[in-house]
Amino acid sequence: MHNYLYVFVFLMSVAVVFGANILMSNMYGEGSHFLAGASIAKALVRRGHNVTSLISRAYDQRASDPQFSFMTFAIFEHRNKSTEEVRYAFKRFNTLAFFDPTRQIVELSPFLVNMSKDCRDVVTVHVVTMLTRLKDTDIIVMDISWPCAAVIRRVLERHPKTKVFLYHGGNNGFQEACYHGVPLVVFPLQGDQYDIGARVEKRGLGRQLDKIQLTADNIYEALNDVIIATIQTGVFGANIVMSNMYGEGSHFLAGASIAEALVRRGHNVTSLISRAYDQRASDPQFSYMKFVIFEHRNKSMEEVRYTFERFNTLAFVDPTRQIVELSPFLVNMSKDCRDIVTDESMLMRLKDTDTIVMDITWPCAAVIRRVLERKFHKDIKLVSLNPFTPQGMSIFMYGTSFNPSYQPEMGLGFTDTMTFSQRFLNTLQSVGFYILMKYKSLKNYMQLARDVGLDESRFDAWTFYKEFDLNLLSSDFSTEFSFPLNPNFIPVGGLTARPAKQLSEDLEKFMQSSGDDGVILFSLGTYFSEAVTRTKPEIAEMFATAFGRLPQKVIWQTKDAANLTLPCNVLTVPWVPQNDLLGHPKTRVFLYHGGNNGFQEACYHGVPLVVFPLQGDQYDIGARVEKRGIGRQLDKMHLTAENIYEALNDVIRDPRYARTAKQVSAIMNDQPLSPRDRAAHWIEHVIKYGGDYLRSKGPELSLVQYYMIDVLALYLTLFLIMLIFLFLVLRCGLSLLLRIVCGKTKQKKE
Repeated sequence: MHNYLYVFVFLMSVAVVFGANILMSNMYGEGSHFLAGASIAKALVRRGHNVTSLISRAYDQRASDPQFSFMTFAIFEHRNKSTEEVRYAFKRFNTLAFFDPTRQIVELSPFLVNMSKDCRDVVTVHVVTMLTRLKDTDIIVMDISWPCAAVIRRVLERHPKTKVFLYHGGNNGFQEACYHGVPLVVFPLQGDQYDIGARVEKRGLGRQLDKIQLTADNIYEALNDVIIATIQTGVFGANIVMSNMYGEGSHFLAGASIAEALVRRGHNVTSLISRAYDQRASDPQFSYMKFVIFEHRNKSMEEVRYTFERFNTLAFVDPTRQIVELSPFLVNMSKDCRDIVTDESMLMRLKDTDTIVMDITWPCAAVIRRVLERKFHKDIKLVSLNPFTPQGMSIFMYGTSFNPSYQPEMGLGFTDTMTFSQRFLNTLQSVGFYILMKYKSLKNYMQLARDVGLDESRFDAWTFYKEFDLNLLSSDFSTEFSFPLNPNFIPVGGLTARPAKQLSEDLEKFMQSSGDDGVILFSLGTYFSEAVTRTKPEIAEMFATAFGRLPQKVIWQTKDAANLTLPCNVLTVPWVPQNDLLGHPKTRVFLYHGGNNGFQEACYHGVPLVVFPLQGDQYDIGARVEKRGIGRQLDKMHLTAENIYEALNDVIRDPRYARTAKQVSAIMNDQPLSPRDRAAHWIEHVIKYGGDYLRSKGPELSLVQYYMIDVLALYLTLFLIMLIFLFLVLRCGLSLLLRIVCGKTKQKKE
């Protein structure tokens, strides 16, 4: 062996300048390795530190040697060998000096195995005596020839006393051990104790013993195995990529809110955006994150922006036509994904990625993740963000349960109480969405995966859920219809909602001028506002007429005010600080198109709503608003100035709407974490621990298994067999009875 010492210093707590407790682990206490470590120990003692040397019983003469009196000694025992055998192992290795190097290396293997067994003795057999003596250790100096100190360090970093909980498997003890992070060895005796044991082993929390086949050896083996296991450490400064719909619209804003919370927690966040929306990169309000901008090879920026704008101009066609128009929109997005994953310079910019947060509208991030993992040999966590109301088939595909009998599908505007015809249409809509996702949306990504050498089956609609460690839903059960969620689905509704900031001087003056009547906020968003004023100017005139009949003042977000004839109580602005206006005490009602961000912001601030749904999940927002009693819904196909006026007047005058809205706000705000912080917390959680343990096994089952069709068929078969058996028994019994009766009658006649 080289008589050269490499020193690894492990910091076990915040280091102190004077009087640190330092442990020297230098090859059992014999030879040049020990002497090199002792030299360092002497210098440390001169500097005022306390040094303990960990040595073998085979070399305990060091403890009584006056030249090493400056330090104390911790002597460990050998459970299955004598001190002579220990000394012989060292001497025999040194007697190989005249063998060739290959033979020396071969002989080294059993020597190292013996050393690892001695380490096991230190951290298991002598856990009470040895580790209690070492519990005050601050720093360990480890000779790399014997890496045992690394294991000792991890064991000492745990609770100074409790190393494992050996018990019968009661639920209270199980929960307490999990709370304190103590590994378990379970010895089930009855009842749910067997179930606790199964959970302990499945989750990797410890081991389970079989009471029928119990021996001293398997008790020792289980305890020994559990005690030396190391614990997982935390994570700081992760590199997280946000993929939120090219960088435009409400989807981007929801993702940016999560990004802000992650940056506050010390992570590095990069947003993946299109060149068509690169103005985000220079916007001061998003300066907390970096941007990676991707190019479009076969289309101009104007074409990209027009694709989004055209889809939004379909506001006044029927919902079926809107879904049909969605198909080429999804195909175009998959082509943009191809541009990204085949761009080597882009992949290099993303090479340090640890986690990706993906808006489900654009599944490209799932492909990017697998390409990066293969190229840079790393494990990347994937988190989905659903920016809509819960779309039934979508959340089912992402791994939670869905029942169309009471969970309304997106785009229908149904509630959780449906008639037979509505349940029929709801199921049909879900099947339609599945076909759209499987054969239009995800099919393109499967083809892309195949083209870049990935396993295309990962992106099949039926197995896609396995790609995700966590799923975030932009919904809150203060307004959402109740339904069960698997543990890997976290509601984070209200991502863009926050306490209101001070308004500009002009806006504040206008708000105050409204007096006791207050203000109506009217916004159809950037795209829908233009769709109304340019393609349906008669509808804009209906709103203006209705506003003129109301005593409230109105703030109307529009860029086309010059083309409108407006009453004197209306102020038009091209952009509004929506969240801040909703949080103003003068705001009486929010009239808008039904976007999810605006819905959550209004609920957060307790403002009643009048919803004017135009497409997608906006119909579902309208249904939730009416069912929850926080406002009214307008029908775009039967719109008049009169019903606009009537709905606004009703919501403003009837105190039930404001009262219910305030109650919803109170429920929504009565949470330990804000929605963005909740999202950030769970993202951190899956970075640390992964998401496998949160994922239900339900989606892995076939439909026959999931709905227990095979079990029900068996029960039915057994029931029919039992009925047939009873029928035959009764038949035989009746036949026998008839024979007896007939026989007696015949005898009487004779």
